[in-house]
Amino acid sequence: MRLPFQSGRASLLSIKFLALLFSIALGPSVVLAGGMPPDVEKEAMMEQSAEAEEPSTEAKETSSEVKEGPSPEVKKETVAEQSPDSAEPSTEPVKEMPEAKEDLPATASGFTVGVRGALSILNSGSVSGSSVQFGGSQYGPLEGTIDYDKGYGFSFLLGYALGNGLRLESEAGYMNNGFQEINVRMPGRFATQLDPGENKLEGDLSAFALILNAYYDIDFGSNLVPYIGGGLGAADLSNEMKSAGGTTVGGLLVDDCDYVFVYQVGGGLGYKLNRSSKGHGITVSLDYRYLASFEDPRFKERVTGNFIEGEFGGHYIGGGVRLGLW
Repeated sequence: MRLPFQSGRASLLSIKFLALLFSIALGPSVVLAGGMPPDVEKEAMMEQSAEAEEPSTEAKETSSEVKEGPSPEVKKETVAEQSPDSAEPSTEPVKEMPEAKEDLPATASGFTVGVRGALSILNSGSVSGSSVQFGGSQYGPLEGTIDYDKGYGFSFLLGYALGNGLRLESEAGYMNNGFQEINVRMPGRFATQLDPGENKLEGDLSAFALILNAYYDIDFGSNLVPYIGGGLGAADLSNEMKSAGGTTVGGLLVDDCDYVFVYQVGGGLGYKLNRSSKGHGITVSLDYRYLASFEDPRFKERVTGNFIEGEFGGHYIGGGVRLGLW
């Protein structure tokens, strides 16, 4: 007969033995299903974080390459690979850029030659003479005013442009005006040839002049060049004055010449047909001059041989052509 505590002890031992077998059999499954124990898992995580904080050498090199960027040669190769068409020459025609125009001065330097023609309009001039005794007769003073017909003039020009607007020019010119009439207030020595009052005249007054001029060309940067200036010189005046028919004798009154110093002032508007920095330009111009003598010319009266004096001055309106040489 078994005692009760013996059967209970045997049952307890059986339960412990079965639990041990159960734990041995269930242990690997628990490990696979639930992971490592907490301590082991913690140590593994610490090792992984340490490896992540220390990047490998390859990672460092890759990072430095990313920061520095590719080298110029790599960039060129990359661009060439990305746009292969850009390396090929274009078949489209190349447009030529227009050449820059040379800013040429309107007042180029160099020697110039030219010609000029003008309409000559002489001012009415007074004529006078002192009283004189001739051939046993006494003649009183002469006073009158002479009017002229419109005449002409032409000149040859030789000059040099300095390139700063100033132009020096020598001028050789000839002018001619016919006499129209004389208004006699006191006939004086012309008493035997002229009547008091208006008398028709024939003949002409001519002048050959040499003048040195200085002109200033006003450059506005275009082919249109206005200018102003003047000059000084000398003139040989030739007077051949005839009466067209007085109440008495008529005939030749004066046939003489005189040298006088003259001046002229004026201006004009030139137009350059072509502009050249070397001065090889052609300029046409419209001109105005006022030419007069400093002193009154004196001419011998034909009959008595005594001098009479008269004024000389007038306007010259015309145009010309000037050529730049070099």
